[in-house]
Amino acid sequence: MANLASYYRFSRHEALFWWVVWTVVGLVLVRIEAADATRAGFAGASWEPWVWAFSASYGYALVAPAIVYFCHQWPLDRARLWQTAPRLLLLYAPTAIVFTSLMLGLRHLVYWLATGDGYPIDSLVDRYIYEFPKSVLLFFLVVFVTYTRLYQQQAAQQKLNAAQLNEALSEARLRALQEQLQPHFLFNTLNLISSKMYQSQSVADSIITHLADLLRYSLKTREQSTVTLEQELDAARSFLSIAQLRFEDRLNFELDVAPRTLPIPVPPLLLQPLLENAVKHGIEPNRSGGNIFLLCELEDAHLRLLVRNSLAARQSSKESFGIGLANTRQRLQVLYGDCAAVTLETVGGDMVTTVRLPVKEVKLERQASSPGG
Repeated sequence: MANLASYYRFSRHEALFWWVVWTVVGLVLVRIEAADATRAGFAGASWEPWVWAFSASYGYALVAPAIVYFCHQWPLDRARLWQTAPRLLLLYAPTAIVFTSLMLGLRHLVYWLATGDGYPIDSLVDRYIYEFPKSVLLFFLVVFVTYTRLYQQQAAQQKLNAAQLNEALSEARLRALQEQLQPHFLFNTLNLISSKMYQSQSVADSIITHLADLLRYSLKTREQSTVTLEQELDAARSFLSIAQLRFEDRLNFELDVAPRTLPIPVPPLLLQPLLENAVKHGIEPNRSGGNIFLLCELEDAHLRLLVRNSLAARQSSKESFGIGLANTRQRLQVLYGDCAAVTLETVGGDMVTTVRLPVKEVKLERQASSPGG
């Protein structure tokens, strides 16, 4: 906690601001002092009410930082209300004494400069007793403004902390989901290599080559929340090449990609679970195989990714929504909130998975780098 002296250090702008504030207070007090003097039949110089008012205003300006300091030291929340309230009441007495001393000192100085004599006082003790209750309003005005500003600052800080915490939690959740996706396709591919190793070494070698490309892409994008769609499509082609080596003529795939979509940022390994789901539920169960169609296009300021595949008999879209697609939904929720959507439906005997993303930067964007760089 800063010491008391630090509360009396102001920048030029702060000093100007508070000078204006206390000058306005002084102008308000001038009207009060002048009205009181008129009612009392005061016959002195016209400048004297101005001295009384501004000595009070500027005198309290010198005391106010100390009040602010103690308000900062004594929080006025519900848990400490009964500790702070008595302290503030006790603080008023020394504050009033110091304020009265400063005010009278300023008045003596001005009167001496203007008339050669000091400010007239019959009894100093009586004067302190007279002035003691008069500064109550100013004291509690400073206290009220200080605690109001403290509450506003605390509320703003709590809001900022909550936003930072939510972002950190979202990032942690995103990483956890991405960690689930990476082993998901890796284990399936290793099983494929194992099954092909004794059937065709050339096919196994090709699968290993494409798997190496996928692993390189996965490692390069590990610390990224987005890549370009073009980079994601390169990885998708590696995956589809592995699937085609596995199923040979049982799998046909077609890509229809609008060139304008290629630089759009998307989460890494977004297409992987969609295509894996298409292979698992559309190609693998069918002896005759099937087709996979991937469409990438812009639609109403959104990127639309559509995967359409043949659907095995007695297979429903609900049965096809596995961990990969469930994680895809959760990842998009973390990154885009309600601005993204994943739908799964059966159309004409085919399973159609559609992803819609807003064409904009996502919340947790990190510095993107090319997977090959």
